[in-house]
Amino acid sequence: PITGFGSVIVGGVRYDDSGAEVLDDNGNRRSRNELKLGMVVQVDAGAVDAASATALARRVRWANELVGPVGSINLGAATMQVLGQTVQVTSSTVFDSSLAGGLSALSAGAVVEVHGILDTANVRIVATRIEPKTGATVYTLRGAVASLDITAKTLRIGDAAISYAGLAAADVPANLA
Repeated sequence: PITGFGSVIVGGVRYDDSGAEVLDDNGNRRSRNELKLGMVVQVDAGAVDAASATALARRVRWANELVGPVGSINLGAATMQVLGQTVQVTSSTVFDSSLAGGLSALSAGAVVEVHGILDTANVRIVATRIEPKTGATVYTLRGAVASLDITAKTLRIGDAAISYAGLAAADVPANLA
């Protein structure tokens, strides 16, 4: 996750991104001004100078884990359900400024974008950033594929049951597993 700016700071390393190509998860060129605290990014860079903890970024790419409607919220457990996935909120989760109340500022049905880290051991996404995504025309769900049935063309990601029966064969990865 991005933990600071003045370059992009990830994992304690300050990456000079002034000349870096910035891409979204679809490979579209984006402005580095669109990078936000808490976004999970992949940084392709030159060698890290261990003494100064700096490097020159060549490419910064980001992807969210989820875009979808909030199903339920458990303030006591600091979790919410989005597209059948448990999202864990921690003290490190960055909320968009429009969500000043954090998790309590959300309600069931609100569409959100969640950046985070997949915790396969506990079957949840640990949120690093949450922001509203009003006007979303598509939802996004990333995660480990389970219960794959290539005959029925169904699979599960977390608690979400997904059918891909309506997709053309060319739209299904040949190595889906």
